Amino acid sequence: MTSRQLRGLLEAATAGDLETVKDYLSKGADINYCHLYNCTPLNAAAKGGFTNIVKLLLGRADIDPNKEKSNGDSPLQSAASEGHLDIIQLLLKRTDIDPNKENKYGNTPLHAAAEGGFINIVKLLLERADIDPNKENKEDIFYKSFLHPSFYNKN
Repeated sequence: MTSRQLRGLLEAATAGDLETVKDYLSKGADINYCHLYNCTPLNAAAKGGFTNIVKLLLGRADIDPNKEKSNGDSPLQSAASEGHLDIIQLLLKRTDIDPNKENKYGNTPLHAAAEGGFINIVKLLLERADIDPNKENKEDIFYKSFLHPSFYNKN
């Protein structure tokens, strides 16, 4: 496939165009193709809230569900930062996804959900035994930890 065709798959996933995504995949497009900032079709669909595309992509054996964007955000992090609870639930059904995975700033999906004010996602993540609520980010961009007192003293 040409690079334009590969970008076409990414653009279709970004736009939520399920039929075009299916068409590109049937023609052999690389499901893990990464182009600049948006990275993979899965990451783009997770960020955009396109549950139907996320389901389709996760159903494929050749998917890399952890492939990151240039800033280190995984599809789980992208969905958490946008408040897409249904997509987070789909992603967390997989055993090969690390829910504590940090981006290049040290932020986790829990940090992203908390920063966005997505309390339902924060609660879902904190109910999991494998979530580390004490994980600190590296650059103190938003706050050091979800449990840090400064998080609760926002005005």
